[in-house]
Formats: sequence, structure tokens, C-alpha cells
Amino acid sequence: MAQLELLVSPPGTGKTSHCIDVFRKEILKSKAGIDSRAYFILPNREHAGRIQSLILKKEIIGLFNAHILTIDDLTNRFLGAKAALKPGDVVREAILRSILEDSQKPWRYFESVKHLNGFHRLLAETVQEFKANLLTVETFEKAAKSFFRDAVLGAKAADFIEVMKRYEERMEALGLAEPEDNIRHLLSEQDSLEKTSLLIFDGFYHFTPAQRALIEVATQHAERILVTLSLGRAWKERLFAFEYPKNTRDFLQKLGFKESRTKFVVNHRTNQAALKHLEKNIFLGKPAPFAGAQEAVQILAADNTRAEMETIAREIRKIHREEPVHYSDICVIFRTLGPRQKILEQVFREYEIPFHAHERKKLLESGWARLVYRWLRLYLDGWKKEDLFFLLKSNYVSLPVDDRTFAEFEKAALSRNLLEGKQAWLDLISEAPFGGVISEFVKKLVKTEDHLESCRNAREWVNAFRRDLESWRLSQGVFSEDDELASQAF
Repeated sequence: MAQLELLVSPPGTGKTSHCIDVFRKEILKSKAGIDSRAYFILPNREHAGRIQSLILKKEIIGLFNAHILTIDDLTNRFLGAKAALKPGDVVREAILRSILEDSQKPWRYFESVKHLNGFHRLLAETVQEFKANLLTVETFEKAAKSFFRDAVLGAKAADFIEVMKRYEERMEALGLAEPEDNIRHLLSEQDSLEKTSLLIFDGFYHFTPAQRALIEVATQHAERILVTLSLGRAWKERLFAFEYPKNTRDFLQKLGFKESRTKFVVNHRTNQAALKHLEKNIFLGKPAPFAGAQEAVQILAADNTRAEMETIAREIRKIHREEPVHYSDICVIFRTLGPRQKILEQVFREYEIPFHAHERKKLLESGWARLVYRWLRLYLDGWKKEDLFFLLKSNYVSLPVDDRTFAEFEKAALSRNLLEGKQAWLDLISEAPFGGVISEFVKKLVKTEDHLESCRNAREWVNAFRRDLESWRLSQGVFSEDDELASQAF
């Protein structure tokens, strides 16, 4: 029977540091961790990277095989070559769109809404929720029998069941699977599941039904499992704020996890009474006022975003100058960084404050990534005019065409009321080549689409996509730092 430990305490009381020490000791039982059977599991890869960095700072010389990963990565590792690739949001929506469009018969419920903006995204989210609950089409079909007594609910249920059947067929044909399908596959082969010496789940407040099933099976195949859970002080008085971690705690206790609190009572992040009082009262309906003077919490006001950033920069310079605090000890937290980031970077450089923005850059913030996105959307959405003209006029493509030729091409499309359709664009350029350059570019787009559509599975598509991307020879002269990062991400 596995040793099942549950560490419950407020944030900042040392749970993660304790887990790092436990993990470090376990992996050092083997030389440089080469044959280690210990796994440190985090909610996402950003957290995993942070823990990796913290463990390496522990001066573990020659560490080679530290398993620090997400639940999806853990599942794929255990499945090995049997693990299927995970679809991204764009692929998931494209598959669903093609299913709705390719139907031989009209959909009873989805026919009137399948072209609405946002519908494919909503349907994709429903599919993800369906999978996260480890549902199958067969179990849903049985559970939905009562729906068929109602005309509207019956039509909706029947269409959704048909969509799910075709979705799973398409996914299998492409060599893809939702993460929960990989978990289901792993659970079906649990007798051959790898024996582990230590599993640590840190930073979670909630597990999906599929993840819960995996943890339940893991209790039979691990020597020790350690789970951390952050619950604030007096959390029972603030259940509306802690409902998810409370439910997770109940689930783990039912599995046999023993709760330990004694080690984790001191807040290591601050010794300021005002901050501790704030943490204790912030979610209470009737928070207690803080008694006494304090300088730990201040409110600063500014007229605009730039003034706000300058106020922050002056405070940082003051703290750095007057107190034994390094710049790297200071953190500025925003609800969302977004458009503030460029102003913040400019102001901090002016004030000579070194900084690193721990903000994942969205690919679509890069002009190069927007180009690739519109290129793929051209194929997915039926060769719409706005996507084609975006590509034609892009600085990254840099077609040697003057404004007059572009205007003539646009005027010809307008005279035909040409808004979409690959064949319609081919017919247009066959009648008037527009200097040849635009015609050749459109033909190249068609050739690339045919190349991608001929791929038999996801791996072939990825390789073909990379080759075609290189063959486009996009202009490197306009590449920014964000474009370089986006290119590497692709």
C-alpha cells in the first residue's frame, strides 16, 4: 500500500520547498538520477520549468534524469509510443467545422447555428468538457434517452452524439487524441503501469474526473504519493473562495491520504503584521480593521498608464537605494499586462531598472505569426477575400507588385462581387494575370493547400507544413524579436 500524504496549509508556508527537498533526496538515491522512478508533477509547463530551476539551484552535481512534468506529459511518458498527439484549439475547431459542413444530411439542431460566429469554439469547449469527464459516446447515448422525449433537446442530443462519433473517427484517422483519451488508454493497461517510488503533485487546487481516475490508479502503483493543497486560514468561513480546493481535499481523503499540517504554519513570505492581517481577512464578508500604524500596504494613484509605470519605477528605485533589496527581489503584479507591457519596458529602461516580464507572449502579437494564422485560415474558411489580401499585402511576403497593380486586382474582385472561393480566384487570375506576380502567388497558395491536404496523418502534416513554410522564403528583414520567438514556437 502506498504512503499517501496530503499537505494542507495557506500559501507561502513552505509546501513547495518541502516537496523539492523530498524529491531531491529521492533522485539522489540513484547516480545522477539516471534510473530514478520519482516524478514531480505540476499544473503546466511554466510551473515545471520553475521547479526545474529551483532544483538545479540545490547544487545537485551531474543531475541527468529529473522527471519534472505535467499530468499530460506523465501520461504520455507511461504510454510511450502508444501516446497519441494532442490537438490544438485550431485543429479541434477545424475538425468540427469540417464535420458540420461535410454532412450528407442536414443537421436537425446544428444546421441553423453552424455558421454563427463563435459556435465552433463553443462546440470545441463542449467536446473538451465531455472528454475531461471521461464520458464515452455510448454512456452519453444511454444517459440521454430521456432527452428524446423532447423535440428540441432530442434534436440537440442526437446531433451532438453524431458529431462526437465522427469526431472520434477523424481524430483516430489523423493519429490524434484528447489528453483524457490517453489517460483512458493508460487506465485500460494499468496492470503494466510502471512502478514508481515517488509521485509529487504540487500546485493543484482541482483535478478533472480523468485526472482523479489516474491518481486513484497511481495509489496502487506508487510507493509514496505526496499532494499539496493551499487553503487559506479560516477557509471554512470563506467557502465561496475555496470550494474547489475543499472538494479536492475531500476527494483525496476518501482515497486514504493522511493530512499533515503541523510543519506548515509559519508564513515565510513576510513578517509584516499588516500583510498577514490582509491575507487573513481579504475574502471575509466583514473583514476586521487592522489596529495600529503600518507602512507595508500603500495605495498610489496616477493619471494615466505611463504615469502609473513611472510611479512604480520611482518606488522601486527608492526601495533599492534605501534598503538591502536587490532588483531581482522585487515583483510587480498586474491583473493583465497586455498593452501596458510596452510602456512598462520603455519606462523601466529609462529608469535603468533591469526586469524580466514573466508573461507568455501570445503568438498573434507577432506580425509573422498573424501572417501564418491568416494563411491557414484562408484554407479553413474557404479562401475569404480579407485573408487573401492580407497575405498579398504583407511585408513578410514582400511581393514585387506596385500599388496600381494591387488596386486593379482589388477592383476586378469588387466588380465580380468576389468575396470567397478558391476556384473563383483562380478564374479571376486566368482572365487577367495582373503582371504575373499575383497570379503566381495565388497558384503557389493552391499548391501548398493541395500538399497539406494530401497528408495522411498529423505527423505528415507537421513535416509538410514546415517544408512549405521554408519554401515561402518569408522576408527576414522585417523580423522583430517577437517574430523570432514566434518562429521558434511554431
